Amino acid sequence: MQIERTTLVNCLESVSPGLSTRDIIEQADCFIFKKGRIITFNDDVACSCDMDTGIEGAVKASPLLNLLQKLKDKTLELKVTNKQIILQGKGRKAGIRMEKKIQLPIDSIEPAGDWHQLPKDFCEGVGMVEDCASSDESRFNLTCIHLTNTHVEATDGYQASRFKIKIPIKESMLVRHQALNYASKITATKISISKSWVHFQNANGLILSCRRYVEEYPLIDKVLLEVKGTSTTLPQGLAIAAERASVFSAQNPDNQVIITIEKNRVKVKGESTGGWFWESKKAKYDGPCLNFTIPPTLLIKILKRNCKCILTENRLKMTDDKYSYIVCLGTIAKE
Repeated sequence: MQIERTTLVNCLESVSPGLSTRDIIEQADCFIFKKGRIITFNDDVACSCDMDTGIEGAVKASPLLNLLQKLKDKTLELKVTNKQIILQGKGRKAGIRMEKKIQLPIDSIEPAGDWHQLPKDFCEGVGMVEDCASSDESRFNLTCIHLTNTHVEATDGYQASRFKIKIPIKESMLVRHQALNYASKITATKISISKSWVHFQNANGLILSCRRYVEEYPLIDKVLLEVKGTSTTLPQGLAIAAERASVFSAQNPDNQVIITIEKNRVKVKGESTGGWFWESKKAKYDGPCLNFTIPPTLLIKILKRNCKCILTENRLKMTDDKYSYIVCLGTIAKE
């Protein structure tokens, strides 16, 4: 059958978050073609979209997508043999191995039920809190974002953030922050809840399904709300400085910049084994020299919101009417 190459590429790229190159489950590195849909599943995240290809089977994702991205043909002839799919363009032809038997346990994913509209700022909210989730697998609940019907929040024990938002769910749940990040990236507009899964759908009909968990989550209300201290401001120019510093901080797995607050100055520094960069900006402050670390992308998002700042001896809180962020501070001893 004739198929538009760019349409197929777009569909394959959109379901790529469900792929995994790790040996988690069989065919987790494959695109599954089944009943007019293309599906991926890595045991934690599943993606699917409508695409009638006439194929039923599993195809390794990397060679198929890489080849299609490199071709220039507007349309391709797609044929299926017992063990291959054949792609034919003008003066070119390729065969890619296909497994007719689908081993990936996609039937274990509970189907979505009734869909409910997400608030327009859902993706913004996820984007504001996701950088505060932990990457430490020994503290599983902190690697998740906590969803409730009034807000989303995340903490790694050092920093915490919350975004007020009304989500149409009846009970709170935990979702891995990497999985929920995909919901933000696909610009999810609808949500559906099943027993073990939370499903998101965007305007194009792409469905992202994420495992949801019921582990206890730390109560961070007291940390976020009960903060009294001195009001201060962070200079707006710090956002551009943080972007420059991220050239080096991005070379580290955690990608954090160091913020130092000292008399009348705020300094941002990014460093790695490959080099370092620091820049300082004027600020109204006359207190002890303090510092903290923060992902540069998160700092830039916060500064764009023009948040109010409250500074105590050991915490910095930045907040507006919908968003709150707090981080622990370290005191730098005078030499």
